[in-house]
Amino acid sequence: MAKLQKILALLFGLFLCFLLLEITARAGYFLFNHFLEKANQTPAGHEYTHRIVCLGDSMTALGGTDSWPRQLETVLNKRQPGKTFKIINKGRVEGDTAFIMSHLEEYMDAYSPDIIAVMAGINEEGVLFYEGIDERESFLFKHCKAYKVLRIMWQQLTGSAERFSSPDEMYTNPATRRNFQAMAGIIGTRGGRLVVVQYPLRRLAPLEELFEGKNDIIFVDTEQVFREALNESSYEIYFKDRFGGDFGHCTRKGNRLLAETIGGAILSGEAAAGKETDSQP
Repeated sequence: MAKLQKILALLFGLFLCFLLLEITARAGYFLFNHFLEKANQTPAGHEYTHRIVCLGDSMTALGGTDSWPRQLETVLNKRQPGKTFKIINKGRVEGDTAFIMSHLEEYMDAYSPDIIAVMAGINEEGVLFYEGIDERESFLFKHCKAYKVLRIMWQQLTGSAERFSSPDEMYTNPATRRNFQAMAGIIGTRGGRLVVVQYPLRRLAPLEELFEGKNDIIFVDTEQVFREALNESSYEIYFKDRFGGDFGHCTRKGNRLLAETIGGAILSGEAAAGKETDSQP
């Protein structure tokens, strides 16, 4: 009887620990989103000439004032003193193109953006973290944050995660192609401009091919600029980890490099569009 009581006490203790971890994870997630939304708010009485909504996964969402969307706001306002840019960061940890598509029109209604900047693809079903997890469609994996985090951590620690033979394979997913093309259609129909950003160190060509030659999209190539940076400095100067295999979440300096590259592409793309418009009879 005493042995049974000890076993039950141990199981109850493990349950309480797991419950506390789940509550902590949900509270942290709530607070993170609260402060992210607070930064997205427009000060009373302040008008902006341009609004840009940034969408994506943890590469976009994380970093606070060090994130590339927050630094992009600084970059654009410094380079274009006659204009005022407001960046709305709607990145979501674990976000994928399906999530972006399900909320895209909601964001456009709420913020009326001139530009939508998207960096996404690494969290698609079958990509990196979720490979090798058979129960990823289960209720527990989908709705229990503590279990999901622990399961992914275990997968990574034991080396059970499968990797694509080539980073380009992430763009062969038919759902990813459909979602990206649908984004372009919705944004174009509503008079916005789509900016598609490639992850650091990844080739731009496979991403461009998803859009079948649409010429009204601004594509941001980050491969060469990061390769040049890594030739001069260590990996740790620009990245905090290697969650993507060949790249990871950026440090403040890495996000600054992203912001400057994206900002330059946006300004060049907008200038080119203006010249085309001016040249029309």
